[in-house]
Amino acid sequence: MSSNGIHSNRPTFSTFPLWGKLFSDVSNNPLSNTGEKIADAQKLLTQLRKSQIENIVTIEDQDEKQIITAQFDAEIKRVIETLQLGYRDYPLLDTKMVINDRGEAVHQLFRRPATNELVVTDFLNFTIHKSTFDSVKKEKLKIYNKINDNDQGFKLDSLFTDSDYAYACGEVIQDIFGFGISSKMPNGLNYYKHAYTLENNCGFICIGGQNDTIMVSINGLGCTIGKYGWEEDLHAWFKLFATRPKITRLDLAFDDFESDFASVNWAKEQHEIGGFKMGGRPPKFNIIGDYWSPDGSGSTAYIGTRTSSKMCRIYEKGKQLGQKDSPWTRVEVEYKAKDMHIPLDALLRPTQHFLAAYPCFHGFDYATKPCKFETIKKAADITWEKAISVTRHQFGKYLSAFRSFYEDDSFLLDILTEEKHQYPTRLKELYLNYLPSMPPAPLPA
Repeated sequence: MSSNGIHSNRPTFSTFPLWGKLFSDVSNNPLSNTGEKIADAQKLLTQLRKSQIENIVTIEDQDEKQIITAQFDAEIKRVIETLQLGYRDYPLLDTKMVINDRGEAVHQLFRRPATNELVVTDFLNFTIHKSTFDSVKKEKLKIYNKINDNDQGFKLDSLFTDSDYAYACGEVIQDIFGFGISSKMPNGLNYYKHAYTLENNCGFICIGGQNDTIMVSINGLGCTIGKYGWEEDLHAWFKLFATRPKITRLDLAFDDFESDFASVNWAKEQHEIGGFKMGGRPPKFNIIGDYWSPDGSGSTAYIGTRTSSKMCRIYEKGKQLGQKDSPWTRVEVEYKAKDMHIPLDALLRPTQHFLAAYPCFHGFDYATKPCKFETIKKAADITWEKAISVTRHQFGKYLSAFRSFYEDDSFLLDILTEEKHQYPTRLKELYLNYLPSMPPAPLPA
């Protein structure tokens, strides 16, 4: 996913925009900050400059040597600038300290939004078709030097199990996020037959059934400590390598450390004036916790329900961590792909979709244009094959009995059909193709 040549005009898809091979030795510690990685990259660039200069020394023509040296130094400078700019485009890992009721300092990991962004991705579920990893399957089958059935009569495909697909997916997750599969769970999850825990309890991978899909769930911890710039790398992998990728859940989080914009009380006020109303009936609103009898434990406002495609939580994060007077408020919007389409680009531009959640959110950032997720209109068209199948299943026995009684199919159809020849609204009109049964056209003289 990296661009290995400095003169390449291809778009970059990695957290290391240029000289991808060069930066492969940079520490992969997910807790490393930007400054550390840039420093490591600069050391490697210094080594590269030294080796290149050693080669330039062998050139006898001084003018040519000077030109090549200047070009190389300019390229090195451009690499450093690109690297620094690229890193500023990603969320940065940071800590927030709160003091609990025992006077102890509690350090909470969180991610600061990227430049020109307001929010970060805080939870992610996606599915891909398992054929994404058919290349791994083919490599395994090469051992047997056969692609089709062997002499014993069993399919070699059976040698590549769901576990092979899961661990192949785990290697990709390891490469993108910095953590892979740690163990297999005793039971499946989310209607999948098999489930695998990700390292550090950062999520899980599910496979088995469900139309041959693989489901990956990255929880809040996984999104926080994942490799720097994982959003762009995952997006690139979706676009370039994954088969039928689909984001099924996306949580976006906004931290207001001083409650300058958001608070539970602000949420209550917005509910009362219709700030969460998107048309039609307003969403369900509820407050739990110590809001009505404050004791410092904190409260949470819920907008919407768990079963809806969109739900919002506005809660006192600092008080949740134990500091009774903390003003830290977190706003989380949870999107589910039930009746809406969550585009892959939402990983790269989360603020646009966060602001579009509710009208009152526009006040968080007037400069960024909100972008709503498209609502999916449930397709209700019934094909002829499906219509025949449904009719046979639901009324087949009745039709068989009627047919044996009346012994006249045309008379039976007259009884069962309406006088008006109208198509059901959900049934596509049938067009017969007569071309295959027609004689060939005569050749021109």
